[in-house]
Amino acid sequence: MEADLETEHWYAVYTASHREKPVAAYLLQKGLQNYLPLYETVRQWSDRRVQLQMPLFPGYLFVHLALRDRLAVLQTPGVVRLVGAGGTPMPLVAAEIENLREGLAKVAAEPYPYTAVGQAVRVMQGPFQGMEGVLLRRKAAPRVVISLKLIERSFVVDIDSSLLAPIRRKPPDRKN
Repeated sequence: MEADLETEHWYAVYTASHREKPVAAYLLQKGLQNYLPLYETVRQWSDRRVQLQMPLFPGYLFVHLALRDRLAVLQTPGVVRLVGAGGTPMPLVAAEIENLREGLAKVAAEPYPYTAVGQAVRVMQGPFQGMEGVLLRRKAAPRVVISLKLIERSFVVDIDSSLLAPIRRKPPDRKN
């Protein structure tokens, strides 16, 4: 158990509504490595159009730390909790965060409602290589919804269909 408290992992942080950016700034001031994926959007205000950077996963950001240091995160204004099961924070797969960082640096994404329907696919090449998602069709271009299951959030990206491979799921064993 001690090793689990000492080893640094990525964890999802659930924040109060619209507090993602201030929480990320507070964590940075505390010297804690964090990642807040953002996307650009244009909003129409009453007198003008404004380009904004908004959180890709509203209510969430990611922090890299050893569990022994979690109190510094939990005492940060705007933090609700570390995401996990049964009150225990669950670490994310480091490669998933790195793929997310690298992919979003190369490809524009936008939030998409979490979904589990449609054709499951794996990205075989490109910036999101190894990530799994659900294939959609929007207009003529294929789109893939990629979901982060732990935080139940998704984003959608346009990916050439030649970079995708279907995932064949085994049907569950039925005991009669």
